Amino acid sequence: MPRSVPAPILAAIESGEARLSVLTRILRRDGAEFRFCNADAPLSFEGAVYLPRGTDVGSSIDTTIGTGVDTMDLAAVFDSETLKESELAAGLFEGARVWVRLVDRGNLAAGSVLLLAGYVGQVTSKGGAFVAEVRGLSSRLKTIVGDATTSTCRCRRLGDLQCGVNMAGTSNGGRPNRAARTVASASGNQVVLLSDSAPANHYAFGVLRMTSGPNAGVERDVKLHWPNGGSAVLTLREPFPFPVSAGETAIAEAGCDRTFTACDLKFGNANRFRGEWFLPGNDKMQRMGRG
Repeated sequence: MPRSVPAPILAAIESGEARLSVLTRILRRDGAEFRFCNADAPLSFEGAVYLPRGTDVGSSIDTTIGTGVDTMDLAAVFDSETLKESELAAGLFEGARVWVRLVDRGNLAAGSVLLLAGYVGQVTSKGGAFVAEVRGLSSRLKTIVGDATTSTCRCRRLGDLQCGVNMAGTSNGGRPNRAARTVASASGNQVVLLSDSAPANHYAFGVLRMTSGPNAGVERDVKLHWPNGGSAVLTLREPFPFPVSAGETAIAEAGCDRTFTACDLKFGNANRFRGEWFLPGNDKMQRMGRG
């Protein structure tokens, strides 16, 4: 990524008088914004204050030529006021926008050098600090935007614009596609919901989103679902980051296994099925002819 260095900053660097600092701005998808610097005191730059919270560029910025992806690691220390470990565990920082700039503390009016603009990828936590992989904007160019031929539905999620299923409505069996429920009990990746009579696997391949408690706003994919005496027993693909307690509330969404049969019989949505279930697979196309 070519970088433009303001003349005053370049002159200060060449003279050895530059007092360089890295400014990091993080904008999460929920609108929460964080500004940090690796200086000893707060820095005011372009009308915003950057707090000294121990952020640091954990590795050199790997810049590539052409369609390669610029990457870097960003390390920061948790505290109770700004960077909360609970929010990291809930996945709130994944996909956040990040801007990393270099400034001269002795002459903030000189502008800045944009080191990297991108998105937070994988985030890990260790010893009270987190390390986030930041991928440059060019990473979005790697996204496949066209459709490929598949036997299963390519809609990203049940009820999205391509799918068109009304999540506020009901399935062909008269069961709600989205239901507010109360937790009866939970252990590990298994959650039991009260007052639910949906048939087996109605919620399988769907999601369970907590609406109260420490996991509020966090959702998990449902792997299996079976009824048990007026309750719904859900096995999640992975447990919630914090323990789920009885009495907490959640929203369970019906699941779709992306097959034409489920689209047609369960949701009555066959006319919007995004797949080619009728095409022969590679095994049939490569089969030797018989005499």
